Amino acid sequence: MNDTDVLYVCLSNSIGDGPLSFAHYFHIQLPAPIDLTITSVNLSVLSSTEILMKWNLTRIAPSIGYHIRWIAANETNKEKNYITSYNDTSVVLNDLNPFTVYKIMINVFNINGDGPIYETDLIRTDEDAPGSIDQLTFSYVTFTSLQLDWQLPKSLNGILRSYDLTYDNRL
Repeated sequence: MNDTDVLYVCLSNSIGDGPLSFAHYFHIQLPAPIDLTITSVNLSVLSSTEILMKWNLTRIAPSIGYHIRWIAANETNKEKNYITSYNDTSVVLNDLNPFTVYKIMINVFNINGDGPIYETDLIRTDEDAPGSIDQLTFSYVTFTSLQLDWQLPKSLNGILRSYDLTYDNRL
């Protein structure tokens, strides 16, 4: 497909034609890709921080790209995005939060605008080890007992199943 055109101008009157002008090269801009749609998207969780996204398009066309956006389902203003070229059909979304549900969207675009948005089903990243507890405090300390209090970790990274306490008096 040749996307460069050339134009010559020749003036005419009753006597005849004048000389051709110099060549003028130009590009015809494509309209926004409203006829190019994502037909399917396949999401696979790779780890606690990565999701593989693969997609199919009605047809491949040069001069377009893909705009991929994702946001954690429990957040409203922290949307992230990634732009990839027309010959890509997959991408790994990384640096995601563990055990988090994401809403992912993709659309084709060109210089003149965006095509229709394809919204995927919600998907959750895998669990990861929990973060450390905060503000560990001891109170009511006696020879036979003590009370421990702490704040939950900022990042549970999954379903908390137990607290394991270890006591060692050999110091």
